[in-house]
Amino acid sequence: MKKCRVLFLTAALAFYTVGCGSTTTQTSAVGTADETLKAQQSENTTSQEAKEEKEVKPDFPQKVVYDCEKGRIRLDLPEEAVYTIEEYTGPDSEFGICFRLNEKMDGEVFVGYQNSFAVCGTELEETETTINGMPARMGVYDQAPYWSFLVLTEEYTDYVIKADGAESWWEGYGEQVMQVLETLSIDRK
Repeated sequence: MKKCRVLFLTAALAFYTVGCGSTTTQTSAVGTADETLKAQQSENTTSQEAKEEKEVKPDFPQKVVYDCEKGRIRLDLPEEAVYTIEEYTGPDSEFGICFRLNEKMDGEVFVGYQNSFAVCGTELEETETTINGMPARMGVYDQAPYWSFLVLTEEYTDYVIKADGAESWWEGYGEQVMQVLETLSIDRK
């Protein structure tokens, strides 16, 4: 089985956490019982439509968990997926799960802890996104149709997801890789 490759580049890129403020607005309404009933029916219809539009996550059969003194990573993988565990060996080591959706997939995805992650900023575009509700920064080089890395932000700033060889597998596997990543959970210790 292929060993997980780690990419270290010479230029460092600083990642900043952007705080989000929330605003709460209170309103009061005065109207007839008929207006209130119509408003409630409208809210119920909108709520039902939102539930129907919500994407259902696939239930992948392989439940992969790696647990060590630094944290716990959990991913659900399809039955035909293959994976390796990169174990934690000490204070400066990384750990995580490398997976391929099947034996034919050329390249792999690393999901894990990396104490220091640096990339080359040349032709790099970053956008904010979320992975299973966790805020992240997506790094895309040369306007490619796939990402090269995702760095989790806020409380998980030392967790990264790297797409090794994505140029050769993204078209056939990209959508399913993103479905797998939507099962990711991380717990710190």
